[in-house]
Amino acid sequence: MDIADATSVTNTYAVDCAVSGSVLYVGGGVDNGADIVVDQQILSTQRGGDIWVVSLHSEIGTINWVKQVDTDKNDELDRHDAIGIDPAGNAIL
Repeated sequence: MDIADATSVTNTYAVDCAVSGSVLYVGGGVDNGADIVVDQQILSTQRGGDIWVVSLHSEIGTINWVKQVDTDKNDELDRHDAIGIDPAGNAIL
């Protein structure tokens, strides 16, 4: 699918964030089996709700990476304390 063909409407939402040095991690979800589009790249879903985590440079806002967790079930992050930081500065869901 080309992003120009994307016509359906869905919900996406952020539920938590964490900071480690100059890295901001934000996590959330997307409903209704929607694809996530980042910089012209489409992250496709299997169905239902999926969770996503994005790593941003906290001072300039550029995207380091985006990861999507996609199973055949409805996936959700907890609304509180969904993202932690390990001693090495990595995000833990």
